This record gives sequence, structure tokens and C-alpha cells, in this order.
Amino acid sequence: MKKTVPLAIVFVTGVAMIVQFFIPPWPFNVLAETVQSWVRIIAAGAMALGIASLLAVNLNKVYRQREGWPFSIVTVASLIGMALVGFVWGSAETRLIPVDSPAAYTRFIEAKNISVDDAEALDAAIVEEVADIRAEVETRVDVPVTEGALLREIDSRFQRRWGSSPAQLRSAPLVRDFVEAQPQNLDTVDAIPRAILAVRASVYEELFEAGEFEGLTVEEQQALVEGTFQERFLAAWGVSPAEMLGASQREVRSPFFWGYEYLYYPLAATMFSLLAFFVASAAFRAFRARTPEATLLLVAAFFVMLGRVPLGDYIGEWVPNLAGWIMSVPNTAGMRAIMIGIALGAVSYSLRIILGYERPYLAGGGD
Repeated sequence: MKKTVPLAIVFVTGVAMIVQFFIPPWPFNVLAETVQSWVRIIAAGAMALGIASLLAVNLNKVYRQREGWPFSIVTVASLIGMALVGFVWGSAETRLIPVDSPAAYTRFIEAKNISVDDAEALDAAIVEEVADIRAEVETRVDVPVTEGALLREIDSRFQRRWGSSPAQLRSAPLVRDFVEAQPQNLDTVDAIPRAILAVRASVYEELFEAGEFEGLTVEEQQALVEGTFQERFLAAWGVSPAEMLGASQREVRSPFFWGYEYLYYPLAATMFSLLAFFVASAAFRAFRARTPEATLLLVAAFFVMLGRVPLGDYIGEWVPNLAGWIMSVPNTAGMRAIMIGIALGAVSYSLRIILGYERPYLAGGGD
């Protein structure tokens, strides 16, 4: 009975999951969604178990001061640190923070001796400031020389210096007028999104009281409200609500992804760069032309590597073309054969598990 019940559960579940691919209507679609939810729950539990195991092993190594225990301290500190950062700031790649562009605008025009609402002088001063920052950045050798990286660095320095980007500085008078026109007192800059939502809510109430929603579906009502809101906002302020939000907020990378970009990625690149030496050593042993197959492998690898470097272009156009043909025709055929073999192996092993010939989930394995 201890083995019969688990085998029956595996058989019924496996057959049901196969059948739901061919018979998607109820109840098989519900069964598939339910099982997938169970899998996600089990995966979350497995992750928690793995974290607990990682902490137990490394803390025990630190406590007993076994060989390599300082590395265990780094592992535990990194795990706890990234978890705390994710809980506090979230795991999203970027986040929006408010920008007090009217205050930045005031500081900028006072520093540059520009009259209030003198758009032409403001634009000229911004262009001059950007040119100065660009000259500073281009003189530094540690700044990436690509144009995209250069523009990001200029924008970042401008924001650190004045508290606002050049585009937000140009839109600051508009944001100031929008804030002053609101009936409620906006004490903080992050209240501007709430003010925009309040304008949209007033449009909804006006349309509702006028009976414009009669006979319309929910989707049609939402489309009517959104269209009227966008049209009126654009007519009143000359910009869309999204552009007004963009003038009062800016997107920054979250600390969580900062850790990925500046800690994890360099460490991963270091590990893969070390693997290059092991690959070169293995290639030297594998590419010895002792058999016809090894000779063919050596010749193909030589032309592929030669076609991937500038030297191949100097030799002739046929070298990169030959390398591309090797990668797209023989290499693709071999990869497809390998993937078909893996798929057939996975199918056969799955069938053996469903039919009970393989029992890795039972105590004692296949017994």
C-alpha cells in the first residue's frame, strides 16, 4: 500500500496532464491550472528549504571555523543583504522617484541670471550647461565612449548638479502652473500623480452625471472616460498626462538591481573569464588530429574562430561567410539532432515514471 498509492497518484496525474494538451475544455483545463499552482507552491517551499540549508551549512562552517569559513561569511552576508534590499526597496528593475522641477528651475535661473518664464534664455543656458558637462565627461578616460553611455552620464551629472534633467527643467514652468491651478494644496511633489488622478475622477463624475454611460459596456465607459480625459488635459495644458508625470518624476535603478549590475554581473564575468582558460586547455587536447573526425572538428573550429575575428575579414570575405555557413548548416543540424534525442529521452523516461518502471520519488528508488 505504501508504494501502490504513490504509484497510482503519479499515473493518474501524469495521464491527466498529457490528456489536457489534447482535450483543453473543462475539467482538464482547470486540472492543469490547479496542478501548475501546486507546482509553484512546492517550488516556493523548495526555495525556502534551500535557503535554510544554505544558512545552516555556512553558519555551521563559520561556527566551527572550518576551512574556507571567511567565504561562508561573505555568502551569508550577501544572501541576507540582498534579501533585505529586496524587501525594503522592492525587486523591480527601476522605480520612480519624485522630482521637484519647479524648485530646480528656480535655482537654475537664479544661478544663470535668467528672467522668470524666459524660455529662450532658459533653453540657451541648458544647452551651454550640457555642453560644459559633455566636455568634462569626454576628458575622463574611465567613462564609456559610446554615445549612449555618454548621454546617460551627461544626464546623470546634470540631475546631480541641478536636481532635474534638462527636459524636466524646460517643463518646470508647466508643472508649476499645474500645481498652482489645483484646488487642493499640493504640499509634496509626489502628490502630482494624485492630482492627475483627481482630474480624471472629475471627468468621470461629469460624464456619469450627464448620463453619457447609458447603454455602454464597462470597456466602452472606460474608453470614453480615458479619451475625454486625455483630450481635455491636452487642451488645457498642451501636454498629455503621461508627459506631465514625466516632468515631475524620474526613473532610477533600484538598489536591488544595482547589486545585480555592479556586484553579481562582474563576479559572473570573472568566473566565465576563468573558464576560458579551461576551455582552451580542453580544446588543445580535443583538437589533436589523430582521427578523421578529430581532423574535421579541428578544421571547422579553425575557420569558425577565424571568421569571428577581424583577421578573417582581412583575409577575404569568404572566411566569415564560411564560418557563418558552418554555424547555420552543419552546426544547426547537429544541434537539432541532439535536441531531438534529448526530447525522445525525456519522453521515454517520463513514460517509465508514469507506468511505474522508474520510481525515483519512492524510498529505495526503483525497488
